[in-house]
This record gives sequence, structure tokens and C-alpha cells, in this order.
Amino acid sequence: MKTHKNPALKKPAAEFLVLLPHRDCIKTFENFRQTLFAAGFCGAYSFPPVALLALLSDPLNIDEIRFFAGEIRNLSLKNEGKLKTTGCVQSGFPNNTLFEACAFYGPALDFTVAETLRVNKKVIHAFPVPLLCASVLGPDDTHIIEKISALNCAPILEPFSFRAAQLANLSIRQFYSGREANRNTAAYSYEWRFGSSCWLPAYKNGKKPK
Repeated sequence: MKTHKNPALKKPAAEFLVLLPHRDCIKTFENFRQTLFAAGFCGAYSFPPVALLALLSDPLNIDEIRFFAGEIRNLSLKNEGKLKTTGCVQSGFPNNTLFEACAFYGPALDFTVAETLRVNKKVIHAFPVPLLCASVLGPDDTHIIEKISALNCAPILEPFSFRAAQLANLSIRQFYSGREANRNTAAYSYEWRFGSSCWLPAYKNGKKPK
């Protein structure tokens, strides 16, 4: 991914806790992103294929990540260790945050750890509905979903499930285009780096992980 090299055009980095499914589990999801891009979603490849769980003030340490990974695995036991997707939804960000002008679109996951996450002092915002980011929606295309729905040409993603996934810190920042008039293109220009991570505990026939 090519990015602008001028440091003055960079925004500050934002820190997230994310769920990253194993790449072998999301081939259907990647095909869906390709379909979205062809349908006019310019931000379909602007963000890694992760589910945002929380916006952080600082990255979590490995023990904190491991604890939340265990909590998510426990929630998955009702579905034989599987995390399932439901319909596609749109999720925004709270005001006065780096991403407040953007929204994310993708399939929602059938669990939430928002209440547990909020206990951690590093959590600025816990997303009540985790969703796998299929596309970033910038300031100029937040109505694209309604537009293509009215034309009956909205891409459809069939529900799917997966067991293997990592929890990880994600540091990400936007870039400006270099022209004040085109700064909304920052919604599609990112650089990111994954930090500390751990896999969800292995599923063992309905037994809670140690």
C-alpha cells in the first residue's frame, strides 16, 4: 500500500483492540469485499479485515489481551466454539475522536464484550456490536448503502462462522491527500501496524478454557 511520505499530512495514530479471524476462515468475506469495491465502495480495501472491539488510550498488554480472548471464547461455547456473522450493519465512532467523520460497514458478529471491556481504564469506547470491516465509508459516501439498496443491487453476504481468531492491538492512522480540498480522501488512506496479540483459546468440546 502506497502512502504519502510528508509527516505533516499524517493524522495522529489511533489504538484499537481488534478481532482478526484466521485468513482461511474468511475467503467468503474477502470475495464480498471485492464485490463491494466493484459496486462503488471506494473504501473496501482501506482497512484490514478485522472486527473493532474497542478504541484505546494505550495498547493493552498481553495479559489483558489474553483475558479478553478467554471471555470471547467462553461466549462462543453456546455455538460449539463458533463466532457467527449476522446481517451487515453500519457503525460510526463517538464525537471528538480521530475517526468521527467515518463509518464502517460489514457483517455484525453474534457476541459482545462491551460491558467487560469498559472496566479496563484504557478503553475509551467499546463497540456494542462488533462488525467485520468490509468497507470504510467516508464523509461523501455515507448514503451509498441506501442508494444501492433503492436500486436493488446491494451486494449480499451469506452468514458464515469461524472458530480460529486472534485478539490484537492495532495502531492505525489516516493520511491526507496533500490538498486541503481533497482531505476527505483520508477516509480511504491508512497505514497500520498490529501489536501484541494472542489466539482465542482452543475449543474443547464445550469445556471452558483454562
